[in-house]
Amino acid sequence: MLQSPRNSFRYVLLNPSESFATPFLPGNDDGVCNALELAQAFGSLDLKGMNERLRCKVMQAIKTVAEETISGAIEGWRPHDQKDHALYCEALAELVKLIQEQDVAS
Repeated sequence: MLQSPRNSFRYVLLNPSESFATPFLPGNDDGVCNALELAQAFGSLDLKGMNERLRCKVMQAIKTVAEETISGAIEGWRPHDQKDHALYCEALAELVKLIQEQDVAS
């Protein structure tokens, strides 16, 4: 379960329609948007409680936003502070790696 996420996850939560308008994801997906809105309301994202198809879509959304943040397409946490932003992007890179490892294990 993801608890108290920082900017990238928050970006997905607060801007689901915008997030899914990226070239990497198809248009709005009501299931993903609903799951993210519930996560925002409850302050956590329960991936274990989701069916596999929805969990994969949500993980793809988070991965895409993390990758776009790393690439600079989405402004990350403290973008004007190079040191903090670099640390933030390193953490996002680790998150992307974990998601990719989970994809391979599935």
